[in-house]
Amino acid sequence: MVSKKIHFRATRKTSVSSTYINKSSKKFNILVNGISFNEYFKSTVTSIFLLDKLKTIIDKDYNFEFIVSVCGSGIKSQLTSVISSICKCIIDNSDNPEEIKNKFKKANLLISDSRRHQRYTPGKTGRRKGEPHNKR
Repeated sequence: MVSKKIHFRATRKTSVSSTYINKSSKKFNILVNGISFNEYFKSTVTSIFLLDKLKTIIDKDYNFEFIVSVCGSGIKSQLTSVISSICKCIIDNSDNPEEIKNKFKKANLLISDSRRHQRYTPGKTGRRKGEPHNKR
């Protein structure tokens, strides 16, 4: 099923996660920065909730290991970027990607960060910076 090396990146706020997928003897194993998923995100309750959602959507016989490296921002942003990159890997690796993509979207697991850079404002020196105020 995995003949080539699959690599995906996902971002949320300023956190960036890179995910690689490997064939594994264990059932659905996730390593985040060299630590297991539950140990890395042990302080957040939403990690257990999102992981359960993810496990219910994919097949029972999914024997793959996800190696994730994540950096930047806070723990919740890192969590959403990790889940999003894992979902992208699963979609790319599946037999019918459209069906699984729709399931992930319904479960709100595919999260895209819609924020963009603010464009330059005409008549000002930068995006927000205006001319200095003179009292006289």
